[in-house]
Order: sequence, then structure tokens, then C-alpha cells
Amino acid sequence: MTDAKTQKWNIPTKSGVKFVGDTNFWISATFWRGLCYRLKQLVADGTLAHVTSLKLLSEFARVLRRDFNLSDDQAYIRYNEVMELSEVVYPQLGVLEQITGSRNHADNPVLECAVWGEARYVVTRD
Repeated sequence: MTDAKTQKWNIPTKSGVKFVGDTNFWISATFWRGLCYRLKQLVADGTLAHVTSLKLLSEFARVLRRDFNLSDDQAYIRYNEVMELSEVVYPQLGVLEQITGSRNHADNPVLECAVWGEARYVVTRD
């Protein structure tokens, strides 16, 4: 099912709860076995739904290469893992300027994704 603002992957969720995880969330879920990893498992088994955007996925891959010295291929594998677990939204131009809820403007793309994906929660490790 496709509409103007989102690509739906028809991921059924047991709870119907959607969230956006920021880059720090996905770094933690990738490298450590704590709470973020557990949430990732709940997404994988369909209990929760995750929403992301190409902007957030690109930032995740950039941080993997820059801070964890992953090769482009290794970062791309992780990028695809997140993308396959997620509903990917494609926010319209001009919406980012309307997001004013964040004290840190670098977090605005996360909020933008949450709005477009109709996510109930934002999960971060900040």
C-alpha cells in the first residue's frame, strides 16, 4: 500500500504501537544487548513497528563509518537491516521548517519522521 507521504511495508504489529528510533538507538541496538536491542527484537517479531526515513538511515550509515570504522559495505548491510525492519516515510519538502518541538535542531529530522509516520513514541539514547 502506497500513499503520498509514506511507503507502507504492511508490517503487521501485535500491539499497533509505532516508534522512531534515532541514530543512537540503532547504534546501541546494533552493538550492545541492552534495552535498545530488546526493542529491535520486538520490531523483528512484529510486536512493535518502527518508522524511519532515508535521512535517518543515511545518518546511521554515516555514523557507522565515521565512529565505528565500518566499511561502506558493512555500513550498507546495517542500513538495509534497519530498512527491512522499518516502515520508511518520505516527508514532504517544507515540513521540517514547521517542526519546532526540539531544543536541538539536529533532532528535528527525528521529529519530522515521527510526524509523517504517525509514530506514537521517539526512542533515543541521548
